[in-house]
Amino acid sequence: MKIILKIKGVLVLFFALSLTGCVLPKYSVENLNEVAADEILFIGRVSMNPPITKEEIQIENVINLSDVEMHKVLVMKASDVYYELGGQHATDYQDTVAAIDGEYYYFTWNKNKPLNFLGVTFITRMTSRNREYMTFTIDKGIKVNHSGKSKAVYVGDITFVRDEFFNIKDIDINQKNYKKAVKEFRKKYKTDWKVEKAKLTSSK
Repeated sequence: MKIILKIKGVLVLFFALSLTGCVLPKYSVENLNEVAADEILFIGRVSMNPPITKEEIQIENVINLSDVEMHKVLVMKASDVYYELGGQHATDYQDTVAAIDGEYYYFTWNKNKPLNFLGVTFITRMTSRNREYMTFTIDKGIKVNHSGKSKAVYVGDITFVRDEFFNIKDIDINQKNYKKAVKEFRKKYKTDWKVEKAKLTSSK
């Protein structure tokens, strides 16, 4: 199934959040016509190493109506300003991005607004009455710098290396898969858009 359908399905998992006043995350655009004149499409991946398994999270009395397993959903915190995410989970804030572990995301952002990645949140326990999360923060954040002249910008791969107790051992940030990402992007959207490689720096 196409990634876009999977991402849309993720929204089902977060429907309950909207009932409590939380803002739903961004998800991949369906086609490039959705990218407004003042927006940029950002491309990248976020993942866990090792990936979270079904057995590591608790799901009770919850019906998953999407095609995405809940343990694969990672919610990235994106912001135009840097601040310390702290112990609160990313879904408490606006401008979160729903991603699937290890798969490419494609989301839009105003080209005149700075873009910073502050961390990632994932579900550890969900019941019909309660939801528990864990957040991995990125120390000093990641600022995504670009020329502002391109319609598509490649961020890169962000991998959280963890142990079996969900402690962060390392965070690997690299752009070595740029050519592969561009190829997948053009194949998915059937486009020849030029993709700029972002310059990544510390947000703080």
